[in-house]
Amino acid sequence: MRTSGELICLDESIPDAIVGCDPGPEYCAFALVTRQENKLTLARADYWPVANMLSDTALYDKRLPVVYGFSKPFGFAFEKMTMRYGAIPGATTFDTCRNSGVALVAAVLSGAKEAYGLGTSDWRVAFGGAVNMKDSEVRREIINVFGEEADKYLRERSNFAKAAYKLKDPATPHLRDAVGVAVGAFMMKRRGVSAAVRCVWRDSDAQ
Repeated sequence: MRTSGELICLDESIPDAIVGCDPGPEYCAFALVTRQENKLTLARADYWPVANMLSDTALYDKRLPVVYGFSKPFGFAFEKMTMRYGAIPGATTFDTCRNSGVALVAAVLSGAKEAYGLGTSDWRVAFGGAVNMKDSEVRREIINVFGEEADKYLRERSNFAKAAYKLKDPATPHLRDAVGVAVGAFMMKRRGVSAAVRCVWRDSDAQ
């Protein structure tokens, strides 16, 4: 377990565990972050292909690996696909949007009690205060919250994914963004970011 120091301004209305997701056209990055009072723990991170979950049978046979063995109620927070940074509509954009939905359905089947769609700038403002954070700045914030061991762990998970899926590029930036999305969800009311516009679904039986 990779724990942080004490944090303030956490939103008490959301679950004590959040799975953050950074969706992509072929793979999605996931990070499970848990909370005990004002202490956050980066419990696990995964980089995983979701395209093989498109059939109903596959969806019901598979759950998000990041929550294997995790039995507590959790929320699911995903980065919404936006056009703010010059993305060109096309196959890549379509696949990323599709995979956002596939990941959300898989999260619900895995036990997610509520879900939040966060714009890129929203989670970055909530997480670190800057709209256009670079990966190096996201890394710095993760180290500030969770410590150097967390960054080392994410690099290890990236190396594992690169070897397992024969990736050309490292998965580290995506894994860091997934962590940022999860922490951003916890920090919904920090720095004036509105929680109301980001809650997209809540189970009536959510704890």
